[in-house]
Amino acid sequence: MAGDAAKFRPDLEGMRGLAILLVVLFHAGVRLFAGGFIGVDVFFVLSGFFITGLLVRELDQTGRIDVPAFYARRALRLIPPLLVVLLVTLGLVMWLYAPIDRAPIAHTARAVSLYSANVHFAQAQRDYFGSGENPLLHTWSLAVEEQFYLVWPLLLMALVAWTQRWRSEPSPLSEEGASTGRDRLVIGLAVCGALSLLLSVWMTRVSQQWAFYGMPTRIWEFALGAVLALKADAVGSGTSPALWTMVQVVALLAIAVPVLTYDRITPYPGTAAVWPALGAAALIVAGGHAPESGITRALSTRSLRWLGRMSYAWYLWHWPLVGLGAALDPGIGALGKLT
Repeated sequence: MAGDAAKFRPDLEGMRGLAILLVVLFHAGVRLFAGGFIGVDVFFVLSGFFITGLLVRELDQTGRIDVPAFYARRALRLIPPLLVVLLVTLGLVMWLYAPIDRAPIAHTARAVSLYSANVHFAQAQRDYFGSGENPLLHTWSLAVEEQFYLVWPLLLMALVAWTQRWRSEPSPLSEEGASTGRDRLVIGLAVCGALSLLLSVWMTRVSQQWAFYGMPTRIWEFALGAVLALKADAVGSGTSPALWTMVQVVALLAIAVPVLTYDRITPYPGTAAVWPALGAAALIVAGGHAPESGITRALSTRSLRWLGRMSYAWYLWHWPLVGLGAALDPGIGALGKLT
């Protein structure tokens, strides 16, 4: 759950911290945060924003995307920590778990090492809300992110080729070319996102597990962040900071209400995922226009930013430790899982 940005935004780092906190509290079983799993949706929107910004800036500067170099950077950043967690977790499972429970987890580990854990869980019809015994369950979202990294540069290049503007007209990110190539790219991304959302809503009704774990049914959240990477600065330009603060309040409510009201029986993702995703998108836009608002400053606090910097490592380690702790002590409770 990492990203890159041309201009550092401390509030976005704090958003990552808030998102990981929600996920950890949910996994710990804190009842007030029964919908904390929506923190993953916040991560997806942020990833779409960061990664698309990175790739489009490269297109703007060089006219192309160095796909092998992009893959290498992602792999160097993400794979070594994952392998360490995977090996440590497997070692502890072989030591602490009963022999009958080891084989399924080892089978999951093979899928995790190939970044296909989400497909593995979907094929097994694994209930995300009732599979706490698997210490690798959380890796489904890492697989979705990695699959996004694999397809997104290729999709962007295909959309850029469709616009046919990168070489024949001014840069899509420059002021002169803003109404041509960039707008067409935004339209292409929006269409891809809309198709993914429609698929997500339909699949949630007919095959909820594939809707939940699948990358195609989640790509609309990345696409939402991607559109913001291209258009966030232009949205609401000239609007007063007070109005943007109101937008931030509504955005936080769009995240907080699902956290407090969603639970394991909520049909998810479907339309239910729209609200936290839109809340995350609104916070991204509003924070850029109201950097001095109270909410932007709150998201930029040192503690949330620290959590944001640690979010990938914390996400990797927290669930195996929770699962192993529960295996050793079934009555560990929420407080024990947090400590």
